[in-house]
Amino acid sequence: MTIWVQLRDWPKDVQRPVFQPVIFSTMAMTVAANAVSGAFTVDVLKLFLLGLPALGAGLWLGMRLYGRLDDVAFRKAILVLLLFSGVSLLLTPILA
Repeated sequence: MTIWVQLRDWPKDVQRPVFQPVIFSTMAMTVAANAVSGAFTVDVLKLFLLGLPALGAGLWLGMRLYGRLDDVAFRKAILVLLLFSGVSLLLTPILA
């Protein structure tokens, strides 16, 4: 979805309303699937709570940077994050 939106060359204020509902839907389906499968345990809840500060910091940073980035900088930021995501997927089997 990210690549599709990038290829459309939309401004950031058009991309964001596309990203948000897709990401929200994906996360909601993931939570529902994990709940139905019984994947939620006390250990998972502890890990979630442990990650909450990083989640909050990322959310705060993203909100602060969004207003300061023009369309070109926003596009570069998205593509760099997509690159890091892809590289991490490639390195995961090697490092595991």
